[in-house]
Amino acid sequence: MPSWPGVCDDLHPMTSNPPTSFPPLPQNLHARLPRLSLRRPLGWLAVAGVLLAASAPGCSGKRREVPPLGEVRGVVSLDGRPLPRAAVAFVPYERGNGSYGTTDEAGRYTLQYAVHHPGAVVGRHRVEIRTGGEGRDKDGNFVETPEQLPAKYHAKSQLEATVAAGPNELNFDLTSRPTPKPR
Repeated sequence: MPSWPGVCDDLHPMTSNPPTSFPPLPQNLHARLPRLSLRRPLGWLAVAGVLLAASAPGCSGKRREVPPLGEVRGVVSLDGRPLPRAAVAFVPYERGNGSYGTTDEAGRYTLQYAVHHPGAVVGRHRVEIRTGGEGRDKDGNFVETPEQLPAKYHAKSQLEATVAAGPNELNFDLTSRPTPKPR
């Protein structure tokens, strides 16, 4: 389950009732896991990531108020065709956490602010849309998908959107061709 920093309690069911016991690990687990070598840079990076995550502060027990949200849905297309399995992120310019969604086969997405809180913070947002990244296939194997979109839609996003209270239909018609530079 994804975690959104700064949102606690009722937004994250696991924080209020952590499990008291875990199932036993398989006896040959060590043979199934990849070997971690601290002689390699990625080995140190993995260890540093685990230590950072373990030392990060959790929820303090205080309930945070959810900011005003607007329901957000729409369609993402690339060169006039629906863009399936794209990650859509709205990052507010002002306050609040970002909202995230994934397009279906028809390019439709719906944003989620946090667990049980659909939508996005009311206000202006930077929008990032990605198709590449790391994940697992249907058999559980690690796969890396190459990015199909130009950086102007994600790393150097030029996309913006304004979310209003209530329902919002925000569509994005993207092009894979670079934008011509003015002369």
